[in-house]
Amino acid sequence: MSPNKILAVAETEFRAMVRSKAFLVSIVLLPLLMLGSGFAQKQISARTDTTPRTFAVIDPSGKYYDAVAAAAHKRDEANAALAGKLPRAAFVPERVDVGTRPLDAVRVELSDRVRKEQLFAFVEIPAEPDRDKLRYYSDHPAYEDLSAWLSKTLDETIRARRYQEAHLDAGLVEALSRKVSADDLGLWTRDANGRIHPAEKHDDVRLVFIPMAAVILLFFFVVTSVPQLMNSVLTEKTSRISEVLLGSLSPTELMTGKLLGSVAVSLLLGTVYLTAGLSIAGRMGYAGAVPPALIAWFLVFLVLAMLLYGSVSMAIGAACNDVKDAQNLMLPVMLPLMLPMMTLLPVIQSPSSPLAVGMSLFPPATPLVMLLRVALHPTAPAWQVACGAGLTLLTAAFCIWAAGRIFRVGLLVQGKSASLAQMARWIFTA
Repeated sequence: MSPNKILAVAETEFRAMVRSKAFLVSIVLLPLLMLGSGFAQKQISARTDTTPRTFAVIDPSGKYYDAVAAAAHKRDEANAALAGKLPRAAFVPERVDVGTRPLDAVRVELSDRVRKEQLFAFVEIPAEPDRDKLRYYSDHPAYEDLSAWLSKTLDETIRARRYQEAHLDAGLVEALSRKVSADDLGLWTRDANGRIHPAEKHDDVRLVFIPMAAVILLFFFVVTSVPQLMNSVLTEKTSRISEVLLGSLSPTELMTGKLLGSVAVSLLLGTVYLTAGLSIAGRMGYAGAVPPALIAWFLVFLVLAMLLYGSVSMAIGAACNDVKDAQNLMLPVMLPLMLPMMTLLPVIQSPSSPLAVGMSLFPPATPLVMLLRVALHPTAPAWQVACGAGLTLLTAAFCIWAAGRIFRVGLLVQGKSASLAQMARWIFTA
């Protein structure tokens, strides 16, 4: 193989990908998503539906309506104090005088008013709430704020009434029944000079969000770059461009060059996204939350994942003559990549469990699972990280070798697309 020819193909592939619309979209996508999400949150917050929720209250005992009305008035005053920072709809109670009318007739009448949007809902407070449940009727089952507020208000009212009837001081009871809370802390440490440092409070952003963001970003790069590489090979094959290229270089040189070009594009995208992410983290006060080791391992596993899955996708593109056939063959290839995404939560909860260790040493899943374990605390032992990277590198080397043999035969085969069994025969007989 000629290194100069491989580098020439890699440079050509790199330039073509960088100039493509997909690359430009990938570069612009992150800032657009960030700016767009911030703008969308402001617009959604400004356009929150603050229409007053008028609700009728059936209170046969007459003991609870005044408390509900007073609580609603107190809530409206609290909303006004927020000065529009967190707009919420006002709750407006309306007393219902049942009189001598049948209760079912009153329920039907109020239901009709809800359908006509004269009321948002109506609530029926039983005479003995200790035994019977509060009945909340609405035509908006997804809106739970009002029903939750009513339940809480009635619960507080009944508690206060119980204390009063039992001649107990409500403040004293609350103090005696106050729940015990706990701070989630790390461990105490002693530095080299013998100074003791207290444990710090655990931060979910550092412990969970950053590791998940790293894994999702790596997954995003692989699932967006690998199909492009397959389509590139398939397009060159169907348009007979590959036959012209094979006149001046070998199939292995062509495949290796295209693969290296794709890896270079992924590294460029990864650098851009990491730079943007670190910049945002710095503005949010998390400048030191992403250790340099995690960034280095992210780039290492990105390269390994692209070599592993990129070589297989190129082999599939070379063995097929139709996009539909290529996509069908890519499905079983991408399943090992999807498996780690389904086990993120168990790995985060127990990064040293047999499941987490086994998957991190299983090369098709290693780039994602091992990267997650490196980012979590406690981090994976150095020997496991090195072993996982080594096994993935060996697996990638085998896939590149096998893909090269498929690539060499598949580029020149026209007609019906090859099956997985035919591709396996090409590996060992070509």
